[in-house]
Amino acid sequence: MFRRSSINNYQESIKNRDITESKAELFSILQTANFLKSRFDIGLIDMDFYFKRMRFFQNELMSIQQKLLPRNKSLIDIINNFPVNDDLKPILTIISSIQDYNFNQFAQKWQMDPVQLAAGATKITSNFITLIDYLHLIEDFDEPVLMEYIINLRISLSEMQTFEPFYIHILNLEKELPKYFHDIHISSNSNPTKIKSLISEIEDVVYDIYKEFKQYLGIS
Repeated sequence: MFRRSSINNYQESIKNRDITESKAELFSILQTANFLKSRFDIGLIDMDFYFKRMRFFQNELMSIQQKLLPRNKSLIDIINNFPVNDDLKPILTIISSIQDYNFNQFAQKWQMDPVQLAAGATKITSNFITLIDYLHLIEDFDEPVLMEYIINLRISLSEMQTFEPFYIHILNLEKELPKYFHDIHISSNSNPTKIKSLISEIEDVVYDIYKEFKQYLGIS
C-alpha cells in the first residue's frame, strides 16, 4: 500500500518535470521564432534561411508535443499559462503550418510575388492541418463545426487562382457532405462507432487532397 503510494508520487513528479521542461523549451522556441519573423518581415533575413529555420522549429514543436501526449497535455495548454501568451500564439500557428516550399520556381511559373505565395500557402496549409486534426480527434459529431472548418479551408484556397483545383475539391466536399449526412441519417445522436467510421472516411478524403496540394507545391 505504502509502496504503491510512493510509486504514484514518483510518477507524478516525473510528469511535472516533463511539463516544466517542455514549457521552457516551448517558450525559448517561440521567442526565437518571433524574433526571426520580425527580421524576415523587414527584409533582414533571407527567405530560404527563414523557412529552413521555421521548419526546424516545427520539428522541435512536434517532439515536444510527442512528450506531452502521455500527459494529456497540448502545446496550447502550456502556452495558455505563459504571461505573454497573446504575443506567442500567432507564431505558434505560423510554425505549425510552415513548410519548405520551392517558392522562387513556383512563384515564377505563376508570376507571383514569392512572399505572397508563401503567405497564402502557409494559410492554406494551416487550415488543412486544423481540419485534419479536428477530424482525427473528434469524439462527438458536430456538423456545424465541421462545416465551418471546411468553409475556412475553401475560402483560403479561393484567394489564389493557382490553387483552383484544390478549391474545387473542397467546394464539392462542402456541397456533398450535408446531403450525405442526411441520406445516411447521421447526427450527434448516432451510434459512436458509426460516427467514428464516417469521420475516418472524411479524414482520408481530406488528407488525400492535402497530399496532392503538397505535391503540387513540391513539398516533401
